[in-house]
Amino acid sequence: KLSEYKLLVAPREVNLFYLKDDIRARIIVEQGKVTLDGAKGEWSLEEFIELAKTNPEIISPNVTLRPVYQEMILPNIAYVGGAGEISYWLQLTEVFKEANVAYPLPIVRTSFALLREKQLQKVQELGIEVSDLFLRADLLENSYVEKQSSDEINLGEYKGRLSSMFAELQEKGVSIDPNLKKVVLGEQKRAIGVIENLEKRFRGAEKQHHSQAVKQLENIRTKVFPEETFQERKEGFLQFIIMIGLPELKALYNHQSSLFQNDLVFLQYK
Repeated sequence: KLSEYKLLVAPREVNLFYLKDDIRARIIVEQGKVTLDGAKGEWSLEEFIELAKTNPEIISPNVTLRPVYQEMILPNIAYVGGAGEISYWLQLTEVFKEANVAYPLPIVRTSFALLREKQLQKVQELGIEVSDLFLRADLLENSYVEKQSSDEINLGEYKGRLSSMFAELQEKGVSIDPNLKKVVLGEQKRAIGVIENLEKRFRGAEKQHHSQAVKQLENIRTKVFPEETFQERKEGFLQFIIMIGLPELKALYNHQSSLFQNDLVFLQYK
């Protein structure tokens, strides 16, 4: 899993800024000298370390060290944040160890999505689960089309047959000439590609048959993830108070029984 992890923050050799008056400049250390990026100032490394010890207020952490700085000043048992921010914190566990600062338990905050009653009714009519709306858009469409399809459009079985057939051909070819192994593997790759292309064509044709329902599904999912982000980042809180009332929103908030319970919660309104 970690090998697939996308770094959200790229650390520098020196993850600090020089902060004084109206200057906040990145600190650069080269060949035993300290300079500032975009500002005047030059010290030997020893001079600057002494300056930082006597005037610590001139040092400001960058994004990599900010959580460590934060937890050093005001330690927390847990840190609650959005999915993106928690991903960023998970990148910094070794930084905390190096600085000998306690690493708080990261908790993804609860998110809520509000849908109209008719939208939830449409979800039921389309025969999908509400939780399916959290799938990636293309996966949601493919899942719906496959459920509605009268014929099997997943051609994995045919790819399996091809692989078995080419395994036999490879064995036969190698017995004649070892160099034929690469030839057989190349033809196998091309044949599998043909099957995968047909699978895409089949799925595309099925999507056309169900284009109206797929469009409705896309529209509903867009309400949950407008512009592929959480609803709460695009929709104003006040408009929901006006539309459904504060007591109903309080009831939604009170639904979460525990900080550690990250439910998918929907509130329908007319």
